[in-house]
Amino acid sequence: MTQECQTFRYWKNNWVFHCLLGGPELSYLRFGMRFGIILAGWYLTAYLVCWGQDCLRLPSPNVGLLQDPVMASMSFFLPAVILLSLNVIRKTEALLNQLPTIVDHASVEGEIDAIRRFVARESRTAVYCYWALQGGMLLLVFVFQIALSVFVKPDPISWSMWPAKYPYAFYFATVWGVFWWAGIVTNSLWFVAASFGQIILFLFRHSSSKANHIIIVPLAADGRCGLSGIGSYAFAVTLQVSSGLLIAIPWALCFGVDARFILSSVLFAILLAVVFLLPLFSIHGAMKRSQLKELEWLSERFQTMYSKVSREGQLIVDHETVSYLANLENLYTRAESLPVWPFKMKTFRRFMALIVLPIAIFVLQMITQNALMEHIRAFVNAVLK
Repeated sequence: MTQECQTFRYWKNNWVFHCLLGGPELSYLRFGMRFGIILAGWYLTAYLVCWGQDCLRLPSPNVGLLQDPVMASMSFFLPAVILLSLNVIRKTEALLNQLPTIVDHASVEGEIDAIRRFVARESRTAVYCYWALQGGMLLLVFVFQIALSVFVKPDPISWSMWPAKYPYAFYFATVWGVFWWAGIVTNSLWFVAASFGQIILFLFRHSSSKANHIIIVPLAADGRCGLSGIGSYAFAVTLQVSSGLLIAIPWALCFGVDARFILSSVLFAILLAVVFLLPLFSIHGAMKRSQLKELEWLSERFQTMYSKVSREGQLIVDHETVSYLANLENLYTRAESLPVWPFKMKTFRRFMALIVLPIAIFVLQMITQNALMEHIRAFVNAVLK
């Protein structure tokens, strides 16, 4: 089975992703056209509904449709979530194809097939887990869209959460919430959670100090002992989890931040760090053990040779012995510099940017007393003049 057909296997039973992404021969042009039609139809319907309900614009601090930054950010957020999910699927498949060269164990092929079947929802356990996740998302829609609007009056009030005054806008927003959370977020989260959990368990099983089935190649082409695919996969998952920032940043710029918002962003950054590092810790341990084993072996050889040429405090050496000891010392130095983390520095720099930049934006917004947008707008106007 080709890699395209294998990746299609993961979303062929998913009607939303199947509708948007198509079959195995994925075309980004077709995806863009389909998504553009859906988004344009949704915006047009939302505009007509809110125009009929007279809630396109509402007096401050309430939020009408045309004043809602979350709605504007959806134009970037929705396709980003889908494309990032596709990236996770591809990185998952690339890693699964690489695992037989990384792990030396007879059960590897069977375990890889089990992971594929679980992510593709071809096992009964996976189906149960998927529908439990779907039920949880529908519960969130009920709590935050319906119950909060009906039983607790939000402040400020949004066009989508005022059923007493704007019932049709509320119904429309509820339908959209179901499609968004149950159709897109649930399936995106499934690809991440299912592959992430299965791959972490696989890596922990085979990289523990007792099992130690990981194949370490010191002079691998990737510069990371042949294990950089694990780091690439971990970053793809982290990038997908961080997609919520595409809504958080516009919200912060338009509505401002406070100490609680900053604290939440720091906690979210910690979550991203955990997501990124969790699949890597066991591999880091295996790489570190391999390095220490190599250093110990070289140290023993050096000490053995040194003890042979040392007699009562005097060194009895010849040119061949000196050359041998120098080679051992050179190998020891190179072994000390072996990588012990399975990611390239480029991946690590991207991860750090993902952590630092959003927090920097939020802190700047707080320092400027929630006037960062005005400063940005003034700077742009000065440049254009």
